[in-house]
Amino acid sequence: RKALEHPGCQLSGYLMVDRVPGNFHIQARSKSHDLVPSKTNVSHEVHELSFGEPYIRRVLKNDPDRKALSTLPIDIDNKLWPMDNYAYVIHDLHQAHHHYLKITSTNFDYKGRELRIYQILEQTQTVMYEEDVTPEAKFQYDLSPISMLYTTSSRHWYDYLTSVMAIIGGSFTVVGFLESYIHILSNIGKPQRR
Repeated sequence: RKALEHPGCQLSGYLMVDRVPGNFHIQARSKSHDLVPSKTNVSHEVHELSFGEPYIRRVLKNDPDRKALSTLPIDIDNKLWPMDNYAYVIHDLHQAHHHYLKITSTNFDYKGRELRIYQILEQTQTVMYEEDVTPEAKFQYDLSPISMLYTTSSRHWYDYLTSVMAIIGGSFTVVGFLESYIHILSNIGKPQRR
């Protein structure tokens, strides 16, 4: 029933791309039909869009207690898959969405081995087209030269003890300075004993 209400094409698959900036386009074309460019609507819904190895996405998505993501910031999900399950609808003629993606590689430890995932910073804008040009959904991506590394390490008990002692010693030193300055200021103008 849903397909009858919103007829259109369904596109699924994956692309193998090099680690260089690039783009891909989704455009309506047909060898057996004539399309009117001014009436073409390229509204689309992204069910899944990610970069990197597919098995890493499955591991992270199917981890109910978030052990795989425990070494990463809490809101990392929003940066790994920001376009998932999002509809980009065009209401006017001669328009299409263009998506600009900045990809940052992120390394983290998972069960003793280092995994690489990719964070996506996504910006989308609606672009106007000429009446005789068929609109297309455009995805342009650029890989950041910066890579992030998340590690976890625990502190030894003696590091904690050293920090506590430093705080206590620093407090005594500051109190000693304040006491000596107060003593000096209170003795200004008083005759000194010999």
